[in-house]
Amino acid sequence: MDQNIQIFTAKWVLPISKNPIENGAVAIRNNEIIGVDSIGNITSKFSGKITDLGNSIIFPGFVNVHTHLEHGKITEKVGSYLDFLTKVKTEMDALSKEIKQENIHQNILKSIENGVVAIADFSSDGESAALLLENPIYARVFHEMNELKAYRARDVFNQHKYIINDFHPDKSVTQHFAYNSVWRNSAELLREISVKEQHISVHMAVTEEEQNFLMTGEGRLKQFLLNQNEFDYSFQAPGESPFMYFMNNHFFSKHNILIHMLHVNELELKKINDFQTKINICICPRSVEVLNLKKPDVQMFLRNNINVCLGTESPALIPDLDMRRELIKCIDDFHIRPEIAMKFACLNGAYAIGYHREVGSLDPGKTARCLYINIDSEINMDPYEAILSSGDEANWLTENI
Repeated sequence: MDQNIQIFTAKWVLPISKNPIENGAVAIRNNEIIGVDSIGNITSKFSGKITDLGNSIIFPGFVNVHTHLEHGKITEKVGSYLDFLTKVKTEMDALSKEIKQENIHQNILKSIENGVVAIADFSSDGESAALLLENPIYARVFHEMNELKAYRARDVFNQHKYIINDFHPDKSVTQHFAYNSVWRNSAELLREISVKEQHISVHMAVTEEEQNFLMTGEGRLKQFLLNQNEFDYSFQAPGESPFMYFMNNHFFSKHNILIHMLHVNELELKKINDFQTKINICICPRSVEVLNLKKPDVQMFLRNNINVCLGTESPALIPDLDMRRELIKCIDDFHIRPEIAMKFACLNGAYAIGYHREVGSLDPGKTARCLYINIDSEINMDPYEAILSSGDEANWLTENI
């Protein structure tokens, strides 16, 4: 028997990248998956310590493609997206460095407790990167910029460039230039970022007001920017929808995560094929409901072969950071099958953030940090549905990996 090999058997194994395996097994060596198959095939190929998990399901860790780890709870209830932007900025700007770091620390722990193996974090200054490095998680940390004043574009970009350049790169945690929304940033800053960056993440087409502002330069968003002292009086409205402004001006990069995408039409989506780039759409169903926003047209995204993934959004809106609850909301709201939703939360998310070689499915060569959950032995149901209906918490397959 090879002492370095561990074999875990279960009623079901869900690789995500292929069909479920009933009475399946996962073989692990040196924190890496080396085999996924039926129990018989695995035990005939590998010799190692066998742990029988009984009536349970083994599946990959979740990938949370969008959150803001530095956010904590806000004191006042929010009723709209602009209300949220105003209150979260006011309250988060007032936080001390120590409290912000504690928010990050606690939100990382919550994420891991909820089975997240990889995450994309929107950060004001990249503070989360060092804390993420201390934990068993893959992460992209996106520096969220908000600067419509064109003359400040280079200074703002350089402020974040110095922080990113000072960070010692690690294969599991990387930092990137990003921005909250196209309407809150000058074309000069958007261009600086797109030229430098390979991974871009941005809130896109969240409200109708975005289109109105970019078409006319007027409306509620102008008033919001004036109130925040962010408006640039030299700003010229491009006369395009947020998505087409982003695409037509080549503000995109090699890998792009568009968050929410609530106000976009099929004609616009079809134009993606005209551009040599990869577009991923991250939906956050529970936060959309909290903010009384229009639901994304997920069926339209799927018809157009868009890679759809899931995020929990800000802990100020969704404090539990629970991807299973996000999955259940996704199924309820968009009438998609549980296996499709699971793909959103695992493999699609891994592709979106560029960690598909490490996480997202149970395949040889990928991380052994995967999950299992106990299911009711009296119920014979679809294993994908069983994950979401089980009253038990998901557990890490091996706590020491």
